Amino acid sequence: MRIGCRAHDLGRFSTAEELARRVAGSGFRSAQLALSKALVPPPSELSPGYARQVAGAFRDAGAAIAVLGCYINPIHPDPDERAAGIARFKELLGLAKDFSTGPGGYLGFPVVATETGSHNADCSPHPGNSGDRAFGLLVEALAEIAQAAEGCGTIACVEGVVRHVASTPARLRAAIDAVGSPSLQVLFDPVNFLDGSNYREQGRMIDEAFELLADRILVVHAKDFRPAGGELKICPPGTGLLDYPRFLRLLRASRPEVDLLIEDLRPEDMGAARDFVLRSYAEA
Repeated sequence: MRIGCRAHDLGRFSTAEELARRVAGSGFRSAQLALSKALVPPPSELSPGYARQVAGAFRDAGAAIAVLGCYINPIHPDPDERAAGIARFKELLGLAKDFSTGPGGYLGFPVVATETGSHNADCSPHPGNSGDRAFGLLVEALAEIAQAAEGCGTIACVEGVVRHVASTPARLRAAIDAVGSPSLQVLFDPVNFLDGSNYREQGRMIDEAFELLADRILVVHAKDFRPAGGELKICPPGTGLLDYPRFLRLLRASRPEVDLLIEDLRPEDMGAARDFVLRSYAEA
């Protein structure tokens, strides 16, 4: 297991070299990279040469790029916006091998990841997200993405969220099966499937997620939660209620080579969170 972080949680940097040194210097071996969030200014144009330059900076620093974050709304209510987001995602799929930092994890190049979206443009909750129309739009978008990934030999990862279309592990698995492509895999975040109404059943959800999705999980996110006013407040791993022994035991048994990326952290919390996850994984 490689432990990493979400690169922009460390801040925004003027060069890829500075960003990569900060990732490695914080004790992480890999990162999720959202270019527009981690670099100032973000690239005005993507190209194979630019991708190789960024990858070289990470490789020289001793860190890998595990994920290219491209969090679009694949069922955006505006068809033009939906098409633009899918086109942007496909562009990154075509460049993923140029962002390669070498062997590690399950692949020698980063996956490109998104969530499953909402009928609301900003991905906020919408009552229609649980319906057949939303599911059909999602499958249509993921099929187009998977076809593009197959064409360039790269991998798309999709991440379920309780308020989005793939609100449960079962609904995410149904979407993956409907697409039927080996180029469509999973980024699993256990906290994302929880909210104020179901967090007490987290054990059942974690078990179900590994039963249904383990064969597709390539990357996992690590964070924690605390109940607050009927909702869940995100907090650093080890400071909340997530059942880390259960989560990491199942991860170690089924997907021991994945990238585990800690997210939603302030830089000052990263050391303690990293050490907690490493210690918990070793004890799992």
